[in-house]
Amino acid sequence: MLFIPREITIVCTDAAESLRFYETILGAEVVAREGIAYRLLLGDQTIVLLPIADEPGLDGVYGACAEMALTLMVDDIEAAHTYLAAHGVSIVTEWEPGARSFVIRDPDGVAFEVAEGPPIPAE
Repeated sequence: MLFIPREITIVCTDAAESLRFYETILGAEVVAREGIAYRLLLGDQTIVLLPIADEPGLDGVYGACAEMALTLMVDDIEAAHTYLAAHGVSIVTEWEPGARSFVIRDPDGVAFEVAEGPPIPAE
């Protein structure tokens, strides 16, 4: 049996706050609204925002417990860090010169690794 990833659903507490983060800061595009859910396109990745959570997720140390993180590839890690910090994004693992990645969290505590390098081409 073959399992093929199709989309990532992010369960959030506040659709407006999450949309601000994903649209305004990360540059995602809302491509559909289905009831209370929003379907976004971020690069070639589909993300579904589903605002049904009662409270946000983890806000602790990255890697302290099991969790999943989506990696966002950038071509300039220093510029990405400066941009995200200027927009008040929660930076969980600080970027240091020479490092190729750092971790951020969305408004509900969902982790994203920001990594420098070319995107992996779709097959």
